Amino acid sequence: MSGKYTEFEKQANENLRITLLEEGRESVEEIAAQEITADSKLAQVIEWQLGNGWSFVRPEDIAALTEAPILTEEIEEDNQGNVLKVGTVYWYPQYDVSDPVAKLLENGYVDFERGK
Repeated sequence: MSGKYTEFEKQANENLRITLLEEGRESVEEIAAQEITADSKLAQVIEWQLGNGWSFVRPEDIAALTEAPILTEEIEEDNQGNVLKVGTVYWYPQYDVSDPVAKLLENGYVDFERGK
């Protein structure tokens, strides 16, 4: 499965809203049903964005004390993939009680909070 299932939009409150495209719902439901981690599901659902400027950021690369998924479109890496610089980040603080893909299917969108 590969395609564009979501749209990313920065909100007036500076958070990132990931909206489910109706034509992607069936594919996202299939991804959500897989026996894989929540992070792997999210990566598959937002694969189009990950190939078009967005990246996951490992918490340890920005000294974040969380296991939450973190996204950015402002990252600079060296030739070995080491992170040199990260701009604005967005994270999913409910990661320990809620799967962002399940929330996306339930509400039609999921919000990632702007990091401070």
